[in-house]
Amino acid sequence: MPGVIEVLKPADVRQVRDHIRAQLDTCADGLDRLPLRAFVTVADVYLTPEPATRYRTAVFGALTEPAPGQLLGAVAYPNGVAGSVLGSDAGVSAESHLAPLPAGFLAPLRAGDLRSLITSLGDALAAGSAGPQWQQMLTFAQQAAG
Repeated sequence: MPGVIEVLKPADVRQVRDHIRAQLDTCADGLDRLPLRAFVTVADVYLTPEPATRYRTAVFGALTEPAPGQLLGAVAYPNGVAGSVLGSDAGVSAESHLAPLPAGFLAPLRAGDLRSLITSLGDALAAGSAGPQWQQMLTFAQQAAG
């Protein structure tokens, strides 16, 4: 099921999910309903992912502008883990590693990690523990989340 859902666009997943829900409401006894219910559950999680915990304990540090319209921010975690977040109108990507390193390959964030960044960065901005320049990174993340 997850493989099928990853191939389809969200609108298509929503359409199939709704069709299966209608089928579950009207199907005759004896139909093996468990796989259909499992699909509906997986589709619901895919369409409304919960935030991950990736950025819950993060401290948002210095920002640089490596190119016009891009922001590269340093992120620190407990136990010496460091990372980078790169944001622009094209999207948000990130990396984390065990020691401070120059920014390397930054992978696009999964939906749950992107939601974690949005929640945690919003909380840090509201608390004043992240500099105001991180507001633009938050905007990039919110745009990427759609």
